[in-house]
Amino acid sequence: MARRPFFQLHSAKLILGLVLCLVISLDGYAYKNGEFPGIGSRRTWSQANVSYDLGNKYADQQKYDLAIRKYDEALSLYSHDPRYFFNVGLCLVKRDKSGDIQRAASAFRSATQLDPANWKYWNGLATPLFQLGKYGDARAALLKSLSAGAPQDVVPLIKVSLKEIDDASKKSR
Repeated sequence: MARRPFFQLHSAKLILGLVLCLVISLDGYAYKNGEFPGIGSRRTWSQANVSYDLGNKYADQQKYDLAIRKYDEALSLYSHDPRYFFNVGLCLVKRDKSGDIQRAASAFRSATQLDPANWKYWNGLATPLFQLGKYGDARAALLKSLSAGAPQDVVPLIKVSLKEIDDASKKSR
């Protein structure tokens, strides 16, 4: 019996949907903190925020190509704000063109490196890792999301996603 590619598995669609729901349901793309990260020039960071804010507007309108372009502009000016990486990762996952998933994983990983205590960044990282078939890494990212303080209303959804990752992992063997 021929194996179906993991993208066609029912559980793959379910986990992707659950994790995306977790990430996308976070009051749009706005990051509530928005404080200067304390690295580099505050002036350069403020300039980068102009592009970042435009990226947020485009993302809210589901104009992902334009949003990614603006986030990339922000990152070219200032690469120490994890929000920029997080939001470009979200748009790359939503746009889903060739190469986007690998780049999204890299963007989310950068966000987790800059702010490892932010549960949203770990949660975001799980989606592209799952799509890439890196089930163990996706599971680890969700566990870090839990340990980083995911809100209680999100915890049950993460637990369902963890089970779906385990199921997909078993089916891929």
